[in-house]
Amino acid sequence: MKGSALLLLGCLLGATAGSDVLVWDASHPLRSSDFMGEVPPFSVTAASTHYRIRTASTMPDGAHVVHTVTTEFDRQRSWMRPSSMDDPELLGHEQLHFDIAEYHARLLRRALGRPMLYEDIRPRTTFLRDSILRVCATWQVKYDDQTAHGTDGEEQFRWRTVITKYLSSLSAYENPMVTGSIIPSSSAPVPATITEPADSTRAEPRPK
Repeated sequence: MKGSALLLLGCLLGATAGSDVLVWDASHPLRSSDFMGEVPPFSVTAASTHYRIRTASTMPDGAHVVHTVTTEFDRQRSWMRPSSMDDPELLGHEQLHFDIAEYHARLLRRALGRPMLYEDIRPRTTFLRDSILRVCATWQVKYDDQTAHGTDGEEQFRWRTVITKYLSSLSAYENPMVTGSIIPSSSAPVPATITEPADSTRAEPRPK
């Protein structure tokens, strides 16, 4: 029986992707050969996608902050059973886990592109990042539950359609880099809050 397990990591600040890490790219979908990790001896699932949303920030001048948010796939920690390597449906299911992470990375880029006080840059970035990660983790679990780890073809198609639409709606934030303005300290502070799109729950599982 097919299945997938997902391991969500917190964001790491300032690190650089290496050769064993794939950064999300619409023109380069995952391949079965990208799953290079060892299959855990007692796992009952067919594959595991190990991803992370990584952030880094720089200030080129006193008026702007440049945030870099990347969605990364760890090839050495992601695995797929040899018997499932030729299963396109399983690979498509794992790809959508990666796509869901990229959608939430775009939400984070959009939020980080808004003006903020200099002293709020670090705490607000951390707050927004952690908030997005929690929401993303919830979506990933619901995605697996609703699609029965990819074995429910109808639900798999529905999720693929919805996530494709959501990625398209945030195409302006496909670039990993986003620049925000720094508000002078004498100005009113910007609340460190994050609001999901009004229609975001449409991607969540519908009752059965």
